[in-house]
Amino acid sequence: MINRHQFVQSSMSVLAVSALPSLIAAQLIPDDLERWTVNDCCVPCIIGVGSAGCNAVAHMMAGNVQNVKFIGSNTEDDIRAALEGSYFLFIIGDMSSDARAAAEMARIAHIGESLGTLTVCIVTVPVDFDGSDDWEHARGDLSTLQTHVNSLIVIRHETLHQTIGKNGHQDDVYALYNEVVKNVVSGISTIINVRDYVCVEAEDVRTSIDNPGLGVMAMGMASGPERGRLAAEQAIACPLLQDANLSDALGILVIISGPKETFRLSEIGLAMKTLSNFISPDVHVICGTSYDETLNGSIRVILLATGLVGHS
Repeated sequence: MINRHQFVQSSMSVLAVSALPSLIAAQLIPDDLERWTVNDCCVPCIIGVGSAGCNAVAHMMAGNVQNVKFIGSNTEDDIRAALEGSYFLFIIGDMSSDARAAAEMARIAHIGESLGTLTVCIVTVPVDFDGSDDWEHARGDLSTLQTHVNSLIVIRHETLHQTIGKNGHQDDVYALYNEVVKNVVSGISTIINVRDYVCVEAEDVRTSIDNPGLGVMAMGMASGPERGRLAAEQAIACPLLQDANLSDALGILVIISGPKETFRLSEIGLAMKTLSNFISPDVHVICGTSYDETLNGSIRVILLATGLVGHS
């Protein structure tokens, strides 16, 4: 097994940030949620909380993400009715954009928990909270939130800045966050609802996600003859993984996407072989694939690691 941190240090000079996808500016959330409503129980439900969460949802809508159900975070009865019979719930928010965001996310998560819905919360926190009273308060909010969700994925703003680079604009940071969240949600929905290439059963996805402890996610993208390996290495080196040791994860979900005409099974095998060098042979790994014509000859690897009990 290769030490990820040593790999990142030796590889960052050749793993170009330019391999990241083109970013779309965040937009305000539209009012016409009805046209995005679907009924399949395995289709993920998405709720955005606060300005950052709503912008992420708006980005998914603008990107015409399929096989998902967007619902508004209104009254408890509204949310409960919308989630009734649903299998997946994603709560997306930002701890710094609204002082009430943490309580609202916990409230929604509690509803999902009471219905037996697999609930994943993706939340961002600002790095400048470190050492302050606000950060200590945020830690308590995160601990409360974690008790009600199946997986809690925390992303520091600092890691988004690192991914963009020192010359990046603030809008690029939020656009990157929106794009990563969109691809994770869309990827999970696609591999369980669209019978494409290597599809995955919903229960297998649940097994890889439903683990105690925090979770992390990352994305890599590459083109050319070695694109499968390079995309996997991009994901491993992605700053969004923060200081996580992937060998400590209890579950790992990998979603590999590429254009239909050129996507080859051998590339999937090469990407997974590359990832296997950094994870424990005992971890529960689920891999699914999907076709994505917007990748224009590139391959994208999304990595979601959960159950990092010791991750801080």
